Amino acid sequence: MLVHENFQLMWDYRFIYREIIALLRQDEVLHQRYLTVRQRGYEGFHELIRAFTEAGVLIVSQEDGSATRLVDLCWLISEFWLPAVEVRGIDINQDQMQQGVALMMQVLEPYIPKT
Repeated sequence: MLVHENFQLMWDYRFIYREIIALLRQDEVLHQRYLTVRQRGYEGFHELIRAFTEAGVLIVSQEDGSATRLVDLCWLISEFWLPAVEVRGIDINQDQMQQGVALMMQVLEPYIPKT
């Protein structure tokens, strides 16, 4: 599942998410590259939501800003779920990663057509 793979990738590179602000403040080149890669990923995710909508996998309005808000919510969860768990003093394990996946799916669920 794409969502689970995303969380696994975040786990593999969790050290970056733990220190991202300090790293970006200390290195302007890294900051610019990070923003470029992040923007590309964000746009790719937005395109994925658009493609899923066109294919009927999701039902999301593209005209009223709903798609952009959905992308923003999913992006926030995927980017900051693991750091938010660690800030609370909880060790990251497979259960915590599954909770992040479940949170993401809960956000997406209202947009999945009922069959």
